[in-house]
Amino acid sequence: MKNYKQLFFLGAFMFALVFSAQAQFGIPNPADFKKDMMGAMVPGPDLGLSDKQKDDIKKQNEGFLDDVIGIATGSDSDEGKISAIKGLTGKNNSAIGSIIGDDKVLKQYRKKMKKTIRPFKRKYKLAKLVI
Repeated sequence: MKNYKQLFFLGAFMFALVFSAQAQFGIPNPADFKKDMMGAMVPGPDLGLSDKQKDDIKKQNEGFLDDVIGIATGSDSDEGKISAIKGLTGKNNSAIGSIIGDDKVLKQYRKKMKKTIRPFKRKYKLAKLVI
């Protein structure tokens, strides 16, 4: 009897793993995802950026997140989605770097962004690809 219980729990655990792997890119609410990520990607006043730079960064990140949501909700395979999002992340990082201009400030911005996004990695599995 004990072996049956263990076997049942092992089967349930395996089913949960397979199900969670398939639902990797599921965004419960894309609007909430975008709102949360935009809040995390806002440069703080401590970076010494001009208002124009802040606006440019906001526009860049907004377009980036729209593209990420479009890919994540698309019909491509998970590998294709990951590849496309990683490509977008690289382009976004270089665009943000050209807006900021200073490598030291860029490092501070990325460090702050990673720290702010950290709580969302559990809520949105897609958040770890956005960094």
